[in-house]
Amino acid sequence: MTLWDEQQYLHLVSSNYIHGVGQFLPWYRYYMIMHEKTLQKYCNYKGGMPYWDEQVDAENIIKSTIWDAVYRIGGSGNISDSDSVTDGPFAYTKLHIGAGSFNSVVPKVADYYLNRSISITTFQAASQANVDMQIPVLSPSGPLSFLHHTNLDRLWWERQSASLTSCLTDIGGNNVPTT
Repeated sequence: MTLWDEQQYLHLVSSNYIHGVGQFLPWYRYYMIMHEKTLQKYCNYKGGMPYWDEQVDAENIIKSTIWDAVYRIGGSGNISDSDSVTDGPFAYTKLHIGAGSFNSVVPKVADYYLNRSISITTFQAASQANVDMQIPVLSPSGPLSFLHHTNLDRLWWERQSASLTSCLTDIGGNNVPTT
């Protein structure tokens, strides 16, 4: 198991409590900061968290430069291989979910490869973050989820910055999911 797997597991076990509630944006801000600090400490990453401004590519999401296999996150998966990503820096990325020192909920370890299916239908039917994993609670297994959520945080910060005194701590919505 890796730190990447542990971060994915944190999302998995928290998913029912963080989506559709008031703490959605603050929770993801903290999650992105945790991910950034992990990259800096264990991978010697020196930058801040990048984001993908999806609005720029909204007219033709499939042609976005984000899918570039050389300079970005790589393209769509191979349909004959369960949509496993086969190009770019995340090609054949093996992931794990299941039992480990941090996981007593899922009793069996399952290995799988990062998969992605890029299509207009995928983007219209699900959040962009789920393109990397068709199972939403496992979406942080791929880089797109982090790019998506750092963009949401950027937009939220723009909103907060417009009026810090009233927006910095303003959170609405239920504290627990309604379903």
